Amino acid sequence: MGKAKLIKVTVGDNLRKLRCEMNLSQSDLAKASGLPPAQISHFECGRRDPSLKSIRKMQAALGCSFDNILIDCVVSP
Repeated sequence: MGKAKLIKVTVGDNLRKLRCEMNLSQSDLAKASGLPPAQISHFECGRRDPSLKSIRKMQAALGCSFDNILIDCVVSP
């Protein structure tokens, strides 16, 4: 029997999925949310964790619930 692997879902993974489902570029999401494009990239790549304020801005821009961004996420230690 093989070992089960834990699949880590991050906020960035969910952001990328939601953004792509809406056919938005990172620049489009940045403009709509008022955040810098580089910051969107950092969130999606996992280089930075977004603040609650940033999540709210992106949530409003994506027209989704707060839960859609945080669902199935594993919190970093």
